[in-house]
Amino acid sequence: MNMSKMNLGLALALTGAVAGPCQAAFEDPATATWGGWTRGASGTRYAGWNVFTNDANPGIVDTTPDVLASTLIGGGTTAGPAVASVGDGPFRVTEAGTPGTFLTSGGNIYNPSFATAFTVDIGGAATSGPVRVALQVRTQGSELDYPGVTLNGLSAATTTELARSALGGFGGALVDTLFVWTLAAGVDLYTLNFAAAESSMSLDALTVDVAPVPLPLPAVLLGSAVAGLAGLRRRAPGVPS
Repeated sequence: MNMSKMNLGLALALTGAVAGPCQAAFEDPATATWGGWTRGASGTRYAGWNVFTNDANPGIVDTTPDVLASTLIGGGTTAGPAVASVGDGPFRVTEAGTPGTFLTSGGNIYNPSFATAFTVDIGGAATSGPVRVALQVRTQGSELDYPGVTLNGLSAATTTELARSALGGFGGALVDTLFVWTLAAGVDLYTLNFAAAESSMSLDALTVDVAPVPLPLPAVLLGSAVAGLAGLRRRAPGVPS
């Protein structure tokens, strides 16, 4: 683990040891139960942040994803390309401008006095078929307001804790959480909103994956069989098409 990412502001910089091992926890859509696609494939969108920067004031705005689609937060690789974003922008993480919020030396976003709130914008494309969106977030210290995480105003269909490691010093935990939505159709902009449940949450990393929902194998086979029968019917002599 990159120990600089254990910095929870000035206080936890002195005592930010993890009690016990931290497992690589972020999931690859190519192998995850919620996935079934490879980052970079047609119709997919991806962006990931691990070291946050500030492109604007007031507040903190980061428009430069830095986690390659070929890597996973916590370690490991994927079949994705070596790029930090897939698809058209915008790709943007915005902190709401809560007083006292700052970037730690390790590139986390932290506030020791107030609960922070974030918006993540990912550019998309209008489509007629269903689309799946997966948000994976790593926090340290205080935790997220999990029920309050939304995508375009909708609560997640599933919320899964992927990993948890206790922090030394001032306490709290390093937590990796997965949120998944399935939308009836693709849209031009995916806007994710989430907030800390209380002060002293350090936003460590996040990734967003968007892709058309893959058809289950039985549905694919059924579609092929129907198409084959239609072709036989058209070719049968004396049978009008």
